[in-house]
Amino acid sequence: MRKIITGTLILALLFASFGIPIGGRAYASSSYSAYVTTYTLKVRNKASKKFKTLRTLNMGNKVNVTSKHGSYSRISYKGTTGYVQSKHLNMQKFQTYAAYVTAYTLKVRSKASVHYSVKQMLTMGNQVAVIGKGNKYALINVGGIKGYVRNQCLTNTPFASYAAYVTSPTLKIRDHASTHYQILRTMQFRDQVTISGMGKKYAQVQLDGATGYVQAKCLSTTRPAEISAFATQYPYSLDAAVNKQVNASPQTDNHYTLYVPKDSLTFDGTKWTFNWDTDARGGADGNAWIVKRYGQGTQPSTVQQVNDAWYQIGISTGWVNPSTNDLRYVLDPNNFPNTAAEFYQFLNLSTTTGINADEVNAKILNGRGILAGKAATFIQAANEQHINEIYLIAHALLETGNGASALATGQMTVSSVNGQAVEPKVVYNMFGIGAVDSDPNTKGAEFAYSQGWFTPEAAILGGAQFIGQSYINSATYHQDTLYKMRWNPANTGNATHQYASDIGWAVKQARIMNYYYGLLSGYTLRFDIPKYQ
Repeated sequence: MRKIITGTLILALLFASFGIPIGGRAYASSSYSAYVTTYTLKVRNKASKKFKTLRTLNMGNKVNVTSKHGSYSRISYKGTTGYVQSKHLNMQKFQTYAAYVTAYTLKVRSKASVHYSVKQMLTMGNQVAVIGKGNKYALINVGGIKGYVRNQCLTNTPFASYAAYVTSPTLKIRDHASTHYQILRTMQFRDQVTISGMGKKYAQVQLDGATGYVQAKCLSTTRPAEISAFATQYPYSLDAAVNKQVNASPQTDNHYTLYVPKDSLTFDGTKWTFNWDTDARGGADGNAWIVKRYGQGTQPSTVQQVNDAWYQIGISTGWVNPSTNDLRYVLDPNNFPNTAAEFYQFLNLSTTTGINADEVNAKILNGRGILAGKAATFIQAANEQHINEIYLIAHALLETGNGASALATGQMTVSSVNGQAVEPKVVYNMFGIGAVDSDPNTKGAEFAYSQGWFTPEAAILGGAQFIGQSYINSATYHQDTLYKMRWNPANTGNATHQYASDIGWAVKQARIMNYYYGLLSGYTLRFDIPKYQ
């Protein structure tokens, strides 16, 4: 019996000399280095959580593993030997990488919990070195100071700074992301800043070397338009303006129901024919306005009896005389509030807007027939004549049918002007100048010949010069809005010097301009709104 006890004691001493705990299964292994992967790791004197803690390790500490016992490893670290849970060790050292702070401010704490002391405060965009990472916190090194921060406040990719513009009347830059903090400076509408970070409510911005925070909702990557307006008073009533225009033979492409006297038509069993030149009216009444006159022998497509004296007819109309109500509607500025596209008929056209040629070619003139790629020429014309570029482009697109008309595309060869023979040449007319209603192509082509518009570029430059000198910048007429060009309200006498006979000319141009301005950025708008007594 004594021999057995002695043998057991010797075996126990051997186990102890190899560091193998009695009562558990141990595995001999070569020692190797490993790294702590959890925020803190307790080193115990035995391989169980029940035993005494010898010391506490931190994330990233390098230890020497000498053996394993079940779920524990026997390690040594700076003179301390004990046991730790193996799952918190990794033979591969954590690969340090750069990360960037995404929160407005970020506290670096001594331990991985909000309950521990703050070692340093970081701000949005600060770069740190991540030297360890857990489920919720990362161990970082910044300027030699190590501590823990929340993972969700870091990103591997640095913020890509970009320019933005102030959209509010004023905008305060503060030293922290809250209205309670100090104001560094105040910016004005349309001021440009550099956004160097973005949170849910505030943006970090840089301006003149200073960094601060502003409300993100007050910034836009598109420079807002600078808009102002004023009114011009005219010394007569809207009724007087309407009466003046009625006598100037205005035209419209509106569609009206037409009525003619019953005795003006004859039916031969297959078709209806006008017996004489007949005025088609806007009502079954001899006092209704004359919409259009049809010549003897003209054949309406449909005829329907209205009463014993009148027929309602269906027939091609084209340009016709407008009703007084329609004329009044387009003349009355109050029908076009500043939220309407048609409000652009009041835009002052005597200044340029500084648009970008490449942007215009891509967003407006792309696919526009002969006008495609001509933005630089329009901008040159605008600068030379002091005319709004978007107006010139919109006007040309309307008059040329998006760059496809015969006058615009070189389909007109002129060999005589006003009955006088000239050297035959191909001409271009981009603004319909001289294209009178009676014979628009011939007269427009002859006018282009007389002006020397033998290339598309010459037609753009020359047309802009004509419009500028004759209307927009004319010392005599000063018709510097679409509304003024169409109606010439400054003339208190008869309706004269009007660019077009179409009552919808100004509003049609305005809709086009409104659409194109919506595609562009960074422009200045000044409106001149007419007021009648």
